Amino acid sequence: MIEPFFLAGSQGALFAVHHPPANKGAEKNAILYVSPFAEEMNKSRRMAALQARRMATAGWGVLIPDLYGTGDSAGDFVDARWAIWQDDLLRCADWLRQRGYERLTLWGLRFGGLLAMDQVATVAAARLLLWQPVLSGQRFLHQFLRLRLAADRFKGSNDSMGQLQEKLAAGHSLEVAGYELHPELASALEQVRPSMPPTHVHVD
Repeated sequence: MIEPFFLAGSQGALFAVHHPPANKGAEKNAILYVSPFAEEMNKSRRMAALQARRMATAGWGVLIPDLYGTGDSAGDFVDARWAIWQDDLLRCADWLRQRGYERLTLWGLRFGGLLAMDQVATVAAARLLLWQPVLSGQRFLHQFLRLRLAADRFKGSNDSMGQLQEKLAAGHSLEVAGYELHPELASALEQVRPSMPPTHVHVD
């Protein structure tokens, strides 16, 4: 039986789904899922849930949280910050350990891989599982902003990447593909460049 619940976050309640291991006496190893960015999160929900069930059948406990400002958690996307998401993962890891799990794996999909690599030491994870991980926050941000540029072309706008970056630098939020990107989150993405840990990493 999966366990949906709300976990206390620093800015509000975080919605999460816990998939306990099929063998109730085997609560030793846990997997903490770190979701993709914006619409990629919604499009990957079903696959993440299916994979979590398979992992639970194999004896792993799996926690799938919606980070602050995403999904069914508190806040809007424009309220999201890198530091808040870092804290969210730490709270999720603490929750798993309070449940008796001893070894933690961070499972990051796409953008979630970037956040997982950044936080692996902080949450004291033993392993990383990365699916098509984003390896550069700056490159990912530019790819995301290209969605805005493409939409603007249809509206007759001639804004350039440089002009969008100037708006962010001036403290203005940008609407991109239905998501309002705050300049503080954009700035954090520009700067994050986590290094790949040398061992205990599986990349697909």
